[in-house]
Amino acid sequence: MMTLSEKTQSVMVNANNEAQRSGSENIQLIHVLIAVLSVEVLSGKHRASVVLWNLGHAIDTILRDARLCVTPDGSAVHSSRLEKAPETKQVLIIASGVSAECNYKVIHTDHILYGLAVYAENNPEDDVGVIFARHCISSKAVKDELSVERE
Repeated sequence: MMTLSEKTQSVMVNANNEAQRSGSENIQLIHVLIAVLSVEVLSGKHRASVVLWNLGHAIDTILRDARLCVTPDGSAVHSSRLEKAPETKQVLIIASGVSAECNYKVIHTDHILYGLAVYAENNPEDDVGVIFARHCISSKAVKDELSVERE
């Protein structure tokens, strides 16, 4: 698998923190989705947020829906790294593949967004699947946006 961009590394650290706050034993896709959207909200418009914006989606609305799926249990965030759930590993493999297909040397947040969209379509009953369906986010639409030049 490819290495993660600096922004995507930050996303995975935040996903780990989200998982710890919810008392989860591993990093699940809902934690990754929250982290992608949170990093994009906190740091301004970047790759995943541009894709969502171009598709006509409000990040804060999707983020709110995602946060409703996670109940913080008051657990303290500590410095240990949690394992990634199998579906999270699967999404990272999809993101790595599309990143290579687009001739990038690293995985960016929009590649993670594409991986989440593919997973969501194949698992519509999952929290991420429900959120993506509710907001009409498809892997085809996300992939079409990946071909647009980004900074």
